[in-house]
Amino acid sequence: MNHFRPRDSDVFIATYPKCGTTWIKAITFAVFNRDRFPVSEKHTQSYRHPLLLNNPHSLVRSLETSLYADLESLPVLDSPPSPGIFATHLPYSLLPESMKSSDSKIVYVWRDPKDVFVSLFHFTKALKIDAIAPGSLEEAFDLFCDGISPCGSIWDHVLEYWDAANRNRDRILLVRYEDLKLNPVKEIMALAEFLGRPFSPEEEESDVVEKIVELCSFRNLS
Repeated sequence: MNHFRPRDSDVFIATYPKCGTTWIKAITFAVFNRDRFPVSEKHTQSYRHPLLLNNPHSLVRSLETSLYADLESLPVLDSPPSPGIFATHLPYSLLPESMKSSDSKIVYVWRDPKDVFVSLFHFTKALKIDAIAPGSLEEAFDLFCDGISPCGSIWDHVLEYWDAANRNRDRILLVRYEDLKLNPVKEIMALAEFLGRPFSPEEEESDVVEKIVELCSFRNLS
């Protein structure tokens, strides 16, 4: 809140946990950096795409859980690559005012709450941390529906971004996880257009969009 100053060229990926964060990070990174890191090149010993060498979370870092996790050592962000791509799980109401008043863009991905709950339940169980152990499925479900969850109420989380997007469609893009899964080419083209990086006719003819879909597939990301 006190230190982060976004640039107008920055892009923010906002999600509630378990809504496809890793996937949309990979896609956005590939779309934005396709000039620097072509997806059409054959992978050789001298060139492999960064997404095949790095976890997407290390390429698109989270504001609250990575960059500003240690308040004793604040990050220096005076000269990151432009545009910078960042991620957050924060509700819209808790975003720094500097973000809300800038011309930076936000890509918000939402997902069917039933699937979010199931994924979050198993993810939290796997962490094996007593302080956040969800107990039984039924107990966890009641807590989730009451908004007692890592990022609060999913209902409020989605509605805040939904309302903000309806007030400013030039700055906030809503992406439904299920639509991205059903028709990734269409959704990625819409994402590129929103970010000011539309695919050229030549790129479409050479199947660059389809290659990004394959690069960012679950098989490759896993």
